[in-house]
Amino acid sequence: MTAVSTFISLYVLKPAKPNFPLLSEQITSEWLQTLLLSKLGLTCYTIKELTITAPKNEEQGMTSKIAFIKITWSGSGDEFESLPKSIVVKCTSRDADLGLRVLFRLSKLAEREAGFLKLNGSSKDKEQDILSPILYFYGIIEQTQDFIIVMEDIRDRDSNLKPGKQGQTKISDIKKILKMQAKTHANYMGRTAQFEACEFAPKPTDKSQQFISTVVKKSWPRFKSWAREMGLDVNAVESCGDEIVAKGSKWCDVCSKGPLTLVHGDSHCENL
Repeated sequence: MTAVSTFISLYVLKPAKPNFPLLSEQITSEWLQTLLLSKLGLTCYTIKELTITAPKNEEQGMTSKIAFIKITWSGSGDEFESLPKSIVVKCTSRDADLGLRVLFRLSKLAEREAGFLKLNGSSKDKEQDILSPILYFYGIIEQTQDFIIVMEDIRDRDSNLKPGKQGQTKISDIKKILKMQAKTHANYMGRTAQFEACEFAPKPTDKSQQFISTVVKKSWPRFKSWAREMGLDVNAVESCGDEIVAKGSKWCDVCSKGPLTLVHGDSHCENL
């Protein structure tokens, strides 16, 4: 029924026009200014100009696209230097077909990412366990799974931070990432109270087993095909993915018997 209802939403019904942008190029200075100043509790600054840049198509993901928006502010005051100079916008790929949108609905990909950012991106303290962007805005049209996430550009905190590229990430950076993730795992390990704020995160239950046997199993071949078209080295992860499809449901049985913790779920060079 999910595929049928998504098809009807996309090709038969016309969802109501949202009161928020769905693409980076639809973001206006007025909308972004209202959003950011409200989040920061400020009123006396104005956005003069927005400059939008986007990575090349081959550097984008299969399910969504990102863009960077450089912000030029006007105004003066003690808080001027703390104003975000750049933000990251992530939205549904315009190339997303019915199959991908059904995947979105079943997996709740956008909801999970927004939930993770909301939980872990609320501080600008560099010493926090996980250096995660602040979530400024999340909006989604449930019928079509068109979504937009507006988040902090983490490079505002440290100009030395740059997105990694496949095969070009330094070993020292990888070690830092692993240490950061280990601290995060320790914070949530076996702590039931912390998981009350993690409703967005799938747990090793019967639903997770069904997710692996349906969504992951069907989407994995498609991902491999897309990755090869993008020139990515699929061979490096192919055996791992194949094993998840074959044995992942059994892993859920094992994991459900032990203490749980929160994991990132999408740790790769371009995403860290």
